[in-house]
Amino acid sequence: MIEEKLSLTDLANHFWSVQAAAYIREKDVEITSLDGYGDVIGEAESWIDSTLDRGLVSPNRTRPDRTILVYPTARMFISILGNEYILRRFANAVSKYAAVVLEHEDDSKIALLATTPGNLGDKGWQLDYHKARAAGGLVVGNRKFEWRLFFTDYVSAAQNFHDAKWKLVNQPLREGWVYLQKPDVARLMEEAIRTRISRSGLKSARDIPSVKDLPRNLREAAERISKKVKKRISEFQSYDAEQAGAGESAYPGCIKQILDKLSKGIGVSHNERLALVFFLSNLGKDVEEILQAFSKSPDFDAERSRYYVEHAMGLRGGGTKYKPFGCPKLKTFGICNPIDNWCKNGKIFQRTIRGPLDFYRARSWVLARKKEEEKQPG
Repeated sequence: MIEEKLSLTDLANHFWSVQAAAYIREKDVEITSLDGYGDVIGEAESWIDSTLDRGLVSPNRTRPDRTILVYPTARMFISILGNEYILRRFANAVSKYAAVVLEHEDDSKIALLATTPGNLGDKGWQLDYHKARAAGGLVVGNRKFEWRLFFTDYVSAAQNFHDAKWKLVNQPLREGWVYLQKPDVARLMEEAIRTRISRSGLKSARDIPSVKDLPRNLREAAERISKKVKKRISEFQSYDAEQAGAGESAYPGCIKQILDKLSKGIGVSHNERLALVFFLSNLGKDVEEILQAFSKSPDFDAERSRYYVEHAMGLRGGGTKYKPFGCPKLKTFGICNPIDNWCKNGKIFQRTIRGPLDFYRARSWVLARKKEEEKQPG
């Protein structure tokens, strides 16, 4: 087989690749100066604006030699700002763009990108279409599969997918190879790219100067981006989650776990009861709504439960309305259930999670933004 090579246009289309990074090194372009590259700085700023507003990036394909430089420039700004929220959002935007390009890319170039170490992980994927096609592909029902990916790479890429169709048991599997169609390959590569960018984190910030040490053109761009990010975070902090009606989909793992037990008729501890009551009452739920959550508990006593709920809400006794337990106390009680990366990291948008309400407010805001983006054309 003749070794596939990527042209300048190819590198611009796959600006996220190690091949594009190698091209920049060969040209000896210093990203932290970019003297004479005002258009690159402007487009990098535009990418970040679009990432914040729409969750998308829209590269300019008319100047591939410049487009290749935009991605590392945008990454540099994100590292300088040190904001993991925008890094994750940027990773998602870039991977979405990459998937669209890959789905229409030549097969040989897809294979080259996927098998190159560093593009989708530390090691290249075991992916091929030559041998699969030489055997006539694999036909299951009326579907023909002409790609195959080794199962370890498949599991690694698909581990965050929740749809049952991506489970390994639901895939055509032969001698350790998962047989796929081209759109599936593009979707798996999208997820691997997103994961790689997200996990790269902000480590490179150690090798990048602070904003004040940047040349004027980069410093001014970084300051503009910083203001926009701060504005977005302030929108989140003032967000009225209850008014938006995000519901249980925005609840943290600790609360979901308690509700799940109750829905199955499984008894919960005294501290779990308090955690749920304090949380729901501070969301503005009324007495009847809270009692409904406990109604399937095996030891449910309507009268006694009403008394304790009303007491927790400040409707009885001294009139004190109790605040929800904070994360430290939930951990002490063994109630913490960190199924979400926010809880695992203990931070949301670079801010420490103090308790379930912080999580709920942030998740509601993210879900609302996602709905807005889905309504936007393109």
